[in-house]
Amino acid sequence: MTAVPADLPPNSVAFRDVHHGALASGDTRGGAISLTGDGGRTWRVVLRTKRPVASVAYAGVRIVWAGFDRGRSLRSSDGGLTWHPATARFVARASFPDERRGLAVAGPFGGGSGPLRIAITEDGGRTWHVRAGPCPLPLSFNAFVSRPTASLAWLLCVGQGGAGNEGKAVYRSRDGGRTWHALGQNGLSSYGYPVGVSIAADGFGLVWETRGTLFVTRDGGRTWRGQASIVRPEIDFGRSAVTLPGGVGYELDGRGNSRIRLLATRDAGRTWHVVHRWP
Repeated sequence: MTAVPADLPPNSVAFRDVHHGALASGDTRGGAISLTGDGGRTWRVVLRTKRPVASVAYAGVRIVWAGFDRGRSLRSSDGGLTWHPATARFVARASFPDERRGLAVAGPFGGGSGPLRIAITEDGGRTWHVRAGPCPLPLSFNAFVSRPTASLAWLLCVGQGGAGNEGKAVYRSRDGGRTWHALGQNGLSSYGYPVGVSIAADGFGLVWETRGTLFVTRDGGRTWRGQASIVRPEIDFGRSAVTLPGGVGYELDGRGNSRIRLLATRDAGRTWHVVHRWP
């Protein structure tokens, strides 16, 4: 294994615990998947690809998914050491609490073409059951999911953006995504374009954005607080984030494809420190 490529910008980060994580990198020049065993301080490349890797996500301890644009995906069954092509749909927009279960946004995207749909798998991504989601039509331009347990799940619904603003609303499910309860906006500013949501089972969660900032919840999405002194609007553009039980979280941001950094918290977002930088 070689050191993480400094010339390929990281796109997505995932952690299965406070020490072990995976990183998806790449642009038009190619891609890579890297692993860490020391909480993100150092990374090792385990796979190079011809296309950029857009996303990475753990499904339990051993299974790791990596997604490309246009639906292609890779799957690892040994914690990310070796990879094989997979045919599972929706992986690039999915959240997996364990090896069998997953929740994803199924589309359609772009607004005006009907309510967003969600997809649920109970067999490790081999089959997906697509059903209507709770996003109202004005907030159906895009959506993001987080499913930390078999039963608990969250959905961030997003409207069409303009002048740096997008409508947002958070929904929670207690039955794995079959039914949803509206939590509203409650502190999420309309300014900023959301990129994703991650909420742990104990209620610590993050919403990260481009043009906006990083938002933190400690009550399962009922209220949110911006971290503008940590992630500066119009300067630090969010790329990826993940939350774990016990107040552990990681956030990846940068200025375009430069000055990218990985931040970590151990106290549910009250304080943050930089654990790695990409030039």
